[in-house]
Amino acid sequence: MMKKSVCVLLALLLVLACLLSGCDKGSGEFSMDYSTDMQIMYLCSGGSIGVPMTKSDTGYYYIGKGLRGTRIVIYIDKESRKATPLCSKPNCMHDDIDECDAYVNSSETVAVDTIFGATGNLIQYYEGSLYLLCAEYDESYINYNIYIMKMNLDGTGREQITEYFDFPVARWFIHRGYLYYCTDSQLLRVPMDSPKSEPQVVYELERFFKDRHNSFYNAFAYQNYVYCETDERDETVTNGGLRIHAIHIETLEKYALEINGKPAGPEAFFGDKMIISNADDEGKYYEIADLDGSNSKPFFTQQNNEKTSMTGDGTYLYKDNQAVAMRSGDGEQIITVMDKDLNEIDTFRLPQLDMKVYSFFAPQDEDFFIFECFNENDEHIIVMADKSQIGSINGEVIEYTELCKLKWAQNNSNGIYYTE
Repeated sequence: MMKKSVCVLLALLLVLACLLSGCDKGSGEFSMDYSTDMQIMYLCSGGSIGVPMTKSDTGYYYIGKGLRGTRIVIYIDKESRKATPLCSKPNCMHDDIDECDAYVNSSETVAVDTIFGATGNLIQYYEGSLYLLCAEYDESYINYNIYIMKMNLDGTGREQITEYFDFPVARWFIHRGYLYYCTDSQLLRVPMDSPKSEPQVVYELERFFKDRHNSFYNAFAYQNYVYCETDERDETVTNGGLRIHAIHIETLEKYALEINGKPAGPEAFFGDKMIISNADDEGKYYEIADLDGSNSKPFFTQQNNEKTSMTGDGTYLYKDNQAVAMRSGDGEQIITVMDKDLNEIDTFRLPQLDMKVYSFFAPQDEDFFIFECFNENDEHIIVMADKSQIGSINGEVIEYTELCKLKWAQNNSNGIYYTE
């Protein structure tokens, strides 16, 4: 059952697909413009978790923990590999919520502190600006007003670009000129050049539980398609409600994604192809298809006792045994790195979180992994690992640079936490 699919991939899996489908190895290069497209390399659809990070031309923006449960934007410079709060004020100690530019009122609609930090508090780079789902109580402290906020890359110039939503927003993203967001029954969109205009319905559920926030298990975009996984049940239906669709962003034509008549979720994208999968009691089945789900061909099958996840970053494929490790309770999480011809290049272990596994391993971009883990003092930290070391790790923990502590301050007097 694809209620929870594994991590959506940013991958150039062309040759891998060609080995089994017989297609031309010279066609179909991966295509995504991080300045205009949803950055799916930071989305993990298993559990609908999103890594709270986005990429710009100079570095990365990460949502971390601030004072008293607040959220703070951390900027990670790609060249210097330094992390600092996104604050433009000189000599700011980043320990005053009202004065420091780096703090944001990100929405707590679906936020949970996990191994990926402030999940649900997603941030997106789009055409030279940053966008977040924000919220605050009004003067009565009763109404929780949710909206999309735009700000400059240095954290200044903050602007509310949408009206207040009159419903919780659990899924949202920006893709090729539109802001998409989900209610309990609809996937809507508005143009980015007029975000306060009347929204257009992209997809509407046939049945749903009113005011239920998770009718959309997931919603994301790749090239000219939006993909949504929905639970289309109401009080009269107890099972069989899963629907997975590809929707063309220009025509809004809808295509059901299925394998053998059962819903199948996207696992990987490469050029104008994707890998989809579904599962039953016997195993998990993978097929290669066009982006609308058509021309689907069998890819490979996994038995239940050998399930792993597979991801990619455009250069390498990563096979993650986390499902086996989690079930057994005593195994280590091992990432196997393969090239495009399925030759094993390396294996490595991730920085451990007090013996917890990274249950949703994200490949991220072609240059770096950015993880959360604990240091020797049991402090929650963010680390960066350069992918150039792949090929020489030989099963050890991947070498990483400590960027900063995830929680930047404990009170208003002890200053900032970061590593020089």
